[in-house]
Amino acid sequence: MDSFDVADAEFEAEQITPELVVDLRYGYDAGTEAVSAVRFGLVVGGDEIASERLDTSRAVFEGQTGLTGRLTDSSAWDASDFAVEVGETVTRDVSVRVVFEVLDRSDSVLVSDTASDTATVEIAHPQANAWTATVGGTGTIQDAE
Repeated sequence: MDSFDVADAEFEAEQITPELVVDLRYGYDAGTEAVSAVRFGLVVGGDEIASERLDTSRAVFEGQTGLTGRLTDSSAWDASDFAVEVGETVTRDVSVRVVFEVLDRSDSVLVSDTASDTATVEIAHPQANAWTATVGGTGTIQDAE
């Protein structure tokens, strides 16, 4: 596969629901073998969080596709891992792997490739401390008579 890079991300929030979106470029040459499909898998922490299968009979092809999956669909991450206490910052290193397979008529892998990267996700709570006070409103001056 070409180079594969997952960008680091920074958020200012109390909690996020992290979603990984990847755009993939791919190519293959299976010679004279009978191809029936190509398959892509998006793996986080050892669990596939998204996949796609494209049926084709082309033995040689180049193309693009995309995959999207929530990091919390992996057993490696829980929603609480992306929640932040007041005034705190958390940093999570997320390992991402993409699997690409070219399949024959019996769904056996003719040729495959993988690519991986690690991205850092940082979440900072927008408040500096737990003690806050706010006041606001509107007012008018009128004749009391």
